[in-house]
Amino acid sequence: MNFAQLAANIYLPWKYKFRSIVRSFSREYPRQYFKFNKAKRVIFDDKNHQNRLVNRTTLLTVEGFPRSGNSYMCKLIKEGNSSIRYKIANHMHHPMNIIISIENDINSVCMIRKPKDAIIANVAHFLSVNKNHLSSGKLLKQKPVPSFSDVLEHYLWFYNSLFNYRSKILFVPLTDLIENEENVLKRINSFHNLDLSYVKVDKEKAKSHMLPNHDRNKIKYELEEHFSTSSLPNLEEANLIYDQLSKPLSL
Repeated sequence: MNFAQLAANIYLPWKYKFRSIVRSFSREYPRQYFKFNKAKRVIFDDKNHQNRLVNRTTLLTVEGFPRSGNSYMCKLIKEGNSSIRYKIANHMHHPMNIIISIENDINSVCMIRKPKDAIIANVAHFLSVNKNHLSSGKLLKQKPVPSFSDVLEHYLWFYNSLFNYRSKILFVPLTDLIENEENVLKRINSFHNLDLSYVKVDKEKAKSHMLPNHDRNKIKYELEEHFSTSSLPNLEEANLIYDQLSKPLSL
């Protein structure tokens, strides 16, 4: 065992434990977590990362469960509306960003993906990232890979937290965004009485994590087999939540 492997064996368990504690705290005390995160970003982060949390300059909040098209949606909005580039709260992957937006009359869009696809995509992402770190010798950057049930629990917590606010949120299924970008932007304008301009996303220039990835797709195919034999009793509840939130409410 070389020094890098030894360091990883000592460091990573503590890193994983700390992340687990932070995740639990964010769920049990969401408002306190939000305040802590905001203070941390003001001290340590640049302007772009500070603006990811809703604040007094925010005009629109775009959130969603990880791997649900959040980057794609932000790219679509920013592409034709550069003046609000730094006025979009996004990528916290935490429902409080939307809840606080609603409490402050800030328009909110939430991405949503079918539970099975979201679960497999999240696990595949972590496996893919770890594979890249391993091949480049960055052992200390390894991340804990969640189980299917872990991701499902997180999915349920995320969308259940927003369920009672659903009349104020435009939920956008990832499949809708992929099939018709322009129509989705029209829905945002109609729902929130906005005037966002549409410019087609240049997928050649888009970041790789926004689009299908060959290595990740290969991992996903393998995970599909494991998923089909996994016991996930709460999957039916998640499917029901998806069906309810992905269907637009009558305005």
